[in-house]
Amino acid sequence: MAGIQMSPTTVAVNGQEVKLKYDAAFSMIRQMSGLQADFLEQSGFAFSKLKAGGGKGGDLMAFTSDNKYLVKEVKASDQLSLDTHAEAYCEYVVNAPSNGTLLPRFYLYFERPSDGFNFVVMNNLLPNPKLHTLLHDRLVEETELGTWAWKEMKEQEGLVAEPGGALKVTGWDGKFDLKGCCDDKTQELDGMEIPEEHKRCWMWGLFCCPACTPEYKVYKKGKDFAFEVEFNLQKEHAKDVANMIRNDALWLASLNLMDHSLMVGVLSHPAIKLKDVEDPTELFPKSSMPGQPYICLRNGRVWAHYVGIIDFLQPWNCKKDCASCIKCCCARSPYSTVNPDLYAEQFSTLADRFHGNSQPVDGDGDAGIDPAEICKGFIFPETTAESNPLAAK
Repeated sequence: MAGIQMSPTTVAVNGQEVKLKYDAAFSMIRQMSGLQADFLEQSGFAFSKLKAGGGKGGDLMAFTSDNKYLVKEVKASDQLSLDTHAEAYCEYVVNAPSNGTLLPRFYLYFERPSDGFNFVVMNNLLPNPKLHTLLHDRLVEETELGTWAWKEMKEQEGLVAEPGGALKVTGWDGKFDLKGCCDDKTQELDGMEIPEEHKRCWMWGLFCCPACTPEYKVYKKGKDFAFEVEFNLQKEHAKDVANMIRNDALWLASLNLMDHSLMVGVLSHPAIKLKDVEDPTELFPKSSMPGQPYICLRNGRVWAHYVGIIDFLQPWNCKKDCASCIKCCCARSPYSTVNPDLYAEQFSTLADRFHGNSQPVDGDGDAGIDPAEICKGFIFPETTAESNPLAAK
């Protein structure tokens, strides 16, 4: 790979000396991101924060205190894939097509000598929303993303709102884990987290609708909703996202990889109310992905979209082949356990869900609303006008 510089073989992480792996390649990603090898020491990470994640593998993971990075354990088939494709992955990210890539940036890959565990350090694709957003009428009328989750859970949460009223919500308008199949999931909607409630073949009660738990009904409705959800961006942004989805899907299939997810986070706020927010950078946090979030104006609200691919190291193997045969008989179609070429085809259909029918935030929207003037000098002032319409004014 052209331009690779000498890099250290060890680095201190939380006071422990760890062994860097394939760092001649990963240092290129740090270099393009302006990071030194010891960047983790300034980000508030501690091994004691590692906890088993919610995935099937139960991999250890933890976010840094500044919420910029995720440290995640890599083992088994994922580790084999990363060992095999480390240099190809780094070269792809560094030399991505002009519109970029939605793959996360792996800044470090290291082994902890004390126990032999392996970890990657990557950018946090979805920064945590910090401020309340205002939901107007969306509590009683289904617009844009819908409000069924809020309606389902409002009583147990003790939330009350009248038609035409407003509710302050901390969290995402919508957060989705998408694969382009029936395994799509809604993780959060209108600030409400939707816990996973899996239906396994031995859980006979869940196959009988009257016996389904209220939690499973909400989760199932979230899956159905995620399978059809669509996103409205500016035309150029929608085109870029669609191209990256298709390019990344084909590249991953070429390495025999499948079962990855497209994470999409959506935030919004009434445009006319942005003037009441002291610092909108807290409302729409800056993303670690280039050019994100994608900002647009639609129906009197300013929207921010965050998009990225996660969990892309799963190889197609005999275990997956057997699982595919079982799902062929039992699971709803389309399902995610399919060979990489078919998976890429299914995953690429997600590109069709991004529509370029929203306006730039340039004051040409609804009468009396000039969010560009409201946000002048606040949202991402360090970004370029090309990547952020709000910064252009």
